[in-house]
Amino acid sequence: MILVSAGSSGVMFARLLAAMDEMAPRLGEPVLLQSGRETRFEARNAPCFDYVTFGTMQRLVSECRVLVGQASVGAVLMTRRFGKPLVLLPRDHTLGELVDDHQFQTARSIEGRSRMIEVVYDVAHLEAAVRRAQAKADAHLTYEPDPERDRLLAALRAALEGPGGPTA
Repeated sequence: MILVSAGSSGVMFARLLAAMDEMAPRLGEPVLLQSGRETRFEARNAPCFDYVTFGTMQRLVSECRVLVGQASVGAVLMTRRFGKPLVLLPRDHTLGELVDDHQFQTARSIEGRSRMIEVVYDVAHLEAAVRRAQAKADAHLTYEPDPERDRLLAALRAALEGPGGPTA
């Protein structure tokens, strides 16, 4: 299954949802669309829901073969955790999809850092990126080791746990 996540924002990401709904019949596997909190997208080719809890989203990501979504850090962290290929399309603030360009900044900082992540800036390139992600899933590719990420996680754990170990 290809899971498409527009995040939990109340702002519609119709550009992503419409493109994925349109290509769904050509992708050779089920596509499931998540439109965002309090948004209703009328899909024609794929089931669509607006919002689920974080736990349910984790389960969906663990079950999907590919995640397609907005350029959010949450999508990156969750797909890495579950070893899933990721396709990112940043929301465009000039189209009213966000109030600023932070998703473009996120996408540019992530682009090229992992073979498991495809970044596209135009929906015209989305289907090709999804097909490359499907091929990665078929090949059972995994994320490369990231010593910088591992050091950051260790520092965060130490800060949260304190000098005496985990806190209750």
